[in-house]
Amino acid sequence: MIRHSEHRLLVVDDEQDLQSIFKRFLEMEGFGCRTASSGEEALEVLSEGGFSLMVTDINMPGISGIELLRRVRELYPDLAVIMATGVDDRQVAVQALEMGAYA
Repeated sequence: MIRHSEHRLLVVDDEQDLQSIFKRFLEMEGFGCRTASSGEEALEVLSEGGFSLMVTDINMPGISGIELLRRVRELYPDLAVIMATGVDDRQVAVQALEMGAYA
């Protein structure tokens, strides 16, 4: 198994089942992984530093994934961000990419 332990990843989703699936898969691939259940919690966790990538849901209560992305771009411009959602909305996808999401 390849070890990617020097890369810390953050998974943000308000649905615990999806959080667990992402976390389990990423840890099986050798990544260090933390989770957050909201945009607010994600910002707290990110303040610890040392994260390479954040995977976030778009639709969450409180701070949406799009708003989280905007704040992350201001605070952590080098952090790679992947947006994940079950919503089929091309406008939201385009907006996320324009704001600097990788996928």
